[in-house]
Amino acid sequence: MKSDKLLHVIGMIDESMIEEAAPITATTRPVRKCTWLRALMPVAACAAVTLFVIFALPRINKAPIDNTPVPGGGHSSIIPGQQSGAIYHGIDISQIIMHDYEAKVPIGFIFKHKLRMMRKDLSIGSHWDDQAQFTKKDIESALSISVTDPVLPEGDYTTTQAVLVDDAMDEIIAYRTDYYYFNKDTMEFQKRFSFFYFAEEHFNAEEIERMQNVTKTDSEIHIDDFVLPTNAHFKMPHVRKLLYLENSVSIVIEAEAGIVTTEGKIDQEKSLERYEQTDKQLIALINQFLSSAPTNR
Repeated sequence: MKSDKLLHVIGMIDESMIEEAAPITATTRPVRKCTWLRALMPVAACAAVTLFVIFALPRINKAPIDNTPVPGGGHSSIIPGQQSGAIYHGIDISQIIMHDYEAKVPIGFIFKHKLRMMRKDLSIGSHWDDQAQFTKKDIESALSISVTDPVLPEGDYTTTQAVLVDDAMDEIIAYRTDYYYFNKDTMEFQKRFSFFYFAEEHFNAEEIERMQNVTKTDSEIHIDDFVLPTNAHFKMPHVRKLLYLENSVSIVIEAEAGIVTTEGKIDQEKSLERYEQTDKQLIALINQFLSSAPTNR
């Protein structure tokens, strides 16, 4: 009863105030009385926002490093890798911490940029489409080659893939798969192995043949000796490339090794050890790749 009287009084006050402030000379509209439900709506909204900030936002902002590690691959990448102690993590490479280098890296130093500069007709533009999805069968069908799954070095890694697109014809002229290795505790970059597949017809044949440093005769694989690293001053990334050419189809495997830091400073000895290890792993990858199956079908 008391609540009814209170609501009645509030209603009377509302009406009297309205009538006094604005005398009605035309047809009046019925005044909507406030109910307890309408009165509580602002309070409920504030409570919902508070709970969202406390419980939901931390979960949204905390991006998981890894959902389900899969030994040897097991994901949708073009070449997942065979069981070798390599552990795939489904993370984006933007989560990996890359080291900055003191010297400016030339644009053609990394092969994905170099390949665009090797176009047969430089007046025709091209671009890497990082959103493209393709499979091993797509490469085999497009280039008439056999592609084998690499036996990746052990460690924690994630992958990216891309296709090089001719801007004039809007056609794919090269394929690329990257394997990024990182320290899963610190998220620091350790090394990268990139596989490229492309037909010679779209590129400068003389430059490709000049870069070729891997040949195969019958069952013999020959790899030119690496030049000793000239970037031992650690101002540039350590990058190696192995290029194999057969029947006008090129396969390139590129390796990049990151520096090793101790207490925020470059550890030269450990960095050189990583460089040497990465060089050996790169050679093992090309040997395994060319030994497992014939390149051209």
